Amino acid sequence: MYFVKTYRSYIIILIFTLLWQTWTFAQTNQVQFGKNRVQFHDDFDQWLYYETNLFTVYWYGKSRNAGHKVVRIAEREFNDIIKTIDFKTNEKTEFLVFADITDLKQSNIGISDAFEYDGDITKTVDNKVFIAFDGNHNHLRRQIREGIAAVYLNNLLFGSNLQEMVQNSLMLSLPQWFKTGLISYFGEEWSSHYDLRVAKVLSNKRIKDFEQLAAADPRLAGQMFWNYVGFNYGKNAIGNLVYVTRINRNLDKGFQYVLGNSYDNIIQSVFKYYKSRSDEHIKELKNIDRQWKPVTRMRTKEVVTAMELSPDGKSLLMVTNQISKIRVRLVDLKTGKSKTLLKYGSKNKIQAPDPNYPCIAWKNDGKNILICYERFDKINLREYDVGTGKHRSQLIPGRYQRLYRIAYWDDRNIVINGTTDGYGNIFLYKLSTRESTEITTDPFDKLDMTVAGKGSSRSIYFSSNRPDASLTRVSGDSILPVGSFNIFSLQQVTADDGTSGWSMAQHTFNDNFSERLPYVDEQGILHFLTNEYKNNAIVRVGPDEKYRAGTSNVNLINLPVVIDQFALSGKTRKIYLNIFDGERYRLTSMDADRWVASDVGLSKSPKEFDYTVPGDRQFQDSSAVINARHTVFRKVETEIPENMKFITKYGDITEEETSETVRPERANEPKVSGANKMMPLNPLNIVPYRLRFKITDSGVNFDNSMLFEGMNSYIGGGESNLFPPFGLLLKAQLRDMFEDYRLEGGVRIPVALNGNEAYLVYDDLKYRLDKRVALYRKASNERLNIGNISTQVRKNIILMGQYDVKYALDQFNAVKVGLTLRQDRSFYKDTDLNSLDKPNETDQRVGIRVTYILDNTLDKGLNLMAGTRVRVFGEWVKQFEVSFDKKFNFNFNKGHMWVGGFDARNYMELGRHSILATRVAGQVSFGTERILYYLGGSDGWLFPGFNNETQTASDVNFAYQVPAPSLRGFQYNIRNGNNYGLISNELRVPFLRYLSRRPISSTFLNNLQLVGFFDVGSAWTGWNPFTKYNPLNTVYISQPGIDVKVNYFRNPIVFGYGAGIRFLLFGYFIRLDYARGWDTGNLTPPRMYISLGADF
Repeated sequence: MYFVKTYRSYIIILIFTLLWQTWTFAQTNQVQFGKNRVQFHDDFDQWLYYETNLFTVYWYGKSRNAGHKVVRIAEREFNDIIKTIDFKTNEKTEFLVFADITDLKQSNIGISDAFEYDGDITKTVDNKVFIAFDGNHNHLRRQIREGIAAVYLNNLLFGSNLQEMVQNSLMLSLPQWFKTGLISYFGEEWSSHYDLRVAKVLSNKRIKDFEQLAAADPRLAGQMFWNYVGFNYGKNAIGNLVYVTRINRNLDKGFQYVLGNSYDNIIQSVFKYYKSRSDEHIKELKNIDRQWKPVTRMRTKEVVTAMELSPDGKSLLMVTNQISKIRVRLVDLKTGKSKTLLKYGSKNKIQAPDPNYPCIAWKNDGKNILICYERFDKINLREYDVGTGKHRSQLIPGRYQRLYRIAYWDDRNIVINGTTDGYGNIFLYKLSTRESTEITTDPFDKLDMTVAGKGSSRSIYFSSNRPDASLTRVSGDSILPVGSFNIFSLQQVTADDGTSGWSMAQHTFNDNFSERLPYVDEQGILHFLTNEYKNNAIVRVGPDEKYRAGTSNVNLINLPVVIDQFALSGKTRKIYLNIFDGERYRLTSMDADRWVASDVGLSKSPKEFDYTVPGDRQFQDSSAVINARHTVFRKVETEIPENMKFITKYGDITEEETSETVRPERANEPKVSGANKMMPLNPLNIVPYRLRFKITDSGVNFDNSMLFEGMNSYIGGGESNLFPPFGLLLKAQLRDMFEDYRLEGGVRIPVALNGNEAYLVYDDLKYRLDKRVALYRKASNERLNIGNISTQVRKNIILMGQYDVKYALDQFNAVKVGLTLRQDRSFYKDTDLNSLDKPNETDQRVGIRVTYILDNTLDKGLNLMAGTRVRVFGEWVKQFEVSFDKKFNFNFNKGHMWVGGFDARNYMELGRHSILATRVAGQVSFGTERILYYLGGSDGWLFPGFNNETQTASDVNFAYQVPAPSLRGFQYNIRNGNNYGLISNELRVPFLRYLSRRPISSTFLNNLQLVGFFDVGSAWTGWNPFTKYNPLNTVYISQPGIDVKVNYFRNPIVFGYGAGIRFLLFGYFIRLDYARGWDTGNLTPPRMYISLGADF
């Protein structure tokens, strides 16, 4: 002890030095919330993986074929990306391949974060890339490219090990557009769609420079910038700029060294460049804005994701999405009124909704509606009777992983466009027996399926990236279907031998642009969307016509907006459009007299972004028969002509570009262009995943936070046993690859070296019911001065075990049930004769707690968030006694306690950066034992003060004592009791962000915040805080020979107000608050608080 007193200052300096080396960020408020991952199935029980020199790809049963494609695409795309970034790392990129977006959202990886997923940019966590297959291999390729770019950019900018990552994150502060825009640049090339978005954003008069545009849409601004740099300076400049910026940890120097100009001048040039390109488009948008006719009233942020016109053209069936709140609405087109047929989901600003569901279809007679939707990872089919309003439902068989389109074929059968075993195909599904027959069985993508015609003239139209309509058998392992989409149709035919089958025909021929969303009207005229022209256009061709690229005098509608969906009615002469005007989606209508010839006043997509257009080819009408009974393609001894092969911007894959040799072509296999061939996989390299752990989080922290939301035993009360002493917390966490299992352990040693704390926590998150087992031990030595004679040392030991189970209701809501066993043991060390007579004290208790948790918050920055958090709990605690001293003794008849409480928080965004945070909290305890709550002070207060003048009820048996949440302006114990209530308000303003038009490069300055706050609360004993018997209103005065009891009224409610500043220093978030308090009409002197950790 002498050593500690003599060298205490040196020990503290050493501790801070160690902390500066580790840069921990583990400071949080005491109450734990958190979001959920909901597992609806056990498909993740068996994972497999395939490892190459560069990547490790993981998949499970349903995502097997998609996983195989990911291996090949990643190997193929890697060189193109790395050539631009000009950076390599020893860390392998790990791809986690999911069968669909629903499965992706069930993964536990990154569970401690909000796991934001907007659907537009590939999600990555560390070196893990999340891939969800949506039936379109072009989208799959984009996700892979974005994932590789994101992982390598993270390693380049922030390093691959923990020390580099923390140091660079502290020293290098980049604007959001810098990284997100570059990832998008690698994933998808510039197109007219981006031109439209830029024009719409720039039409806003409030957008006057690049920084304002970046604040409004960071991803678009970044895509604009990197496209500008690549086009004007060359792609090599992109990697150089990123590298130099990282080396100098300064954006300005990167611009100056690589681009030869300052940051301000470059972004000004970028803004002017796109402004000049968009002027004409902006005029077109302003002119057409006056022509839109709304179809029905839409809610705020509600967009249409699917729509179908009724056969009589009088009603519109549509699917809407309002921030993940899904509705199926039936609109009367004459009145504009709508009726909601189906509604599910909740508003979710964090994760993008599923774009595929619901699927909708009209029956030919207009009397029935078919709705296909997904709930709890099961596909439901509902048939709705329009006349009666009744419906009947059934589950789609589990072999279907995902449905994209549905349509009636006849009264008994429907046609399904969906995915099974990782491939999208078309099926005939019998409603009564739930049996299905495969119409197509090939690896090419098939989307936008619809049924046209009646009776024997019925046909199935769809868009596909297949090379032609030949039915040559193609192995899914041999090619990569990433070509452009054309329109095809299937007709049911009867062969000469009486066998029923299907014939296929091709209606559009385009190698460089895509045709989507086919629709055939009553006259057999085919309509479809094409992106051959600027934005995209609706084209119509006659029943016997074929559409080829460059065809002139084609009737079409070309608007200065992106047409997302359309529906036509020949009876009402109306066209209904769901358009994107660059800013938002609109549902509108127009008269069907807007058709013009393709060579009149139309412009193609900007040539600087076009692929190379091949020479004209001879039109060939190709058709064949698919045998529906055997559901396989008939082999045809033919080769695809040279001028009909896929044309892409990639060259052939050479042997050097792949890790394995390409196998010889099989006989009778079509010769697809070399750019679309893929490297084979060696089946011997596919290995089952075995559980393995690695350290994912370790560090050293200096704090005095309560672990396990713990309570201290009430032994005489007072501050001596109220706050854990400041100490050095060393902890480490082990996680398995998929973060289904976590093991965390830690030890905290006080600076005074007068005790220790240790804990071990194991989490099992594999299934929907999460389980946790926790062990905790705390030992502390407390020095008690007995007059002037001697000093006694009391040792307190807490042993606690917890078992919790949590059931996730959805991503934001959960119910948790916990069982706690606790033993508090206290004894005196033999320091003098009086200590020998002191009895040991042991308290044993068991508790059962039920908790409801809501958390839909979204992090907006350090100490800044938006959304709501709620935690409500009830707990029953029972004292018991188990001993084995002389004989076994068990006594369950001792005291008990009931505890209830809540903590509700709301974070409201004010402008672009500021947050108004409100907290309402309270707890009550009753029974033969109770908890004593101390009101006042500040969470994480470095030098806490305690008010010894406030009286405590002497007739109440307190078992524990706990500091209530912050009420600044006072010391702890300005009020106490077995109940408390508190309201806190904070306005958090990162003011320097408003003063600078440019991103702030300094992490310290970027996180500097001004805070204004107001706290009001009370703690009291009994049921009524205003009773005259409240101990707060009683003061005892003792003098020799006389004891006086004085009663006077004190307002049980106190409040404090003030201002503060928040900043990040040496990895610690520090709060400085200057506050005054109001107590029974009197203002207290100003008080300064220095605290560690984030605000509530």
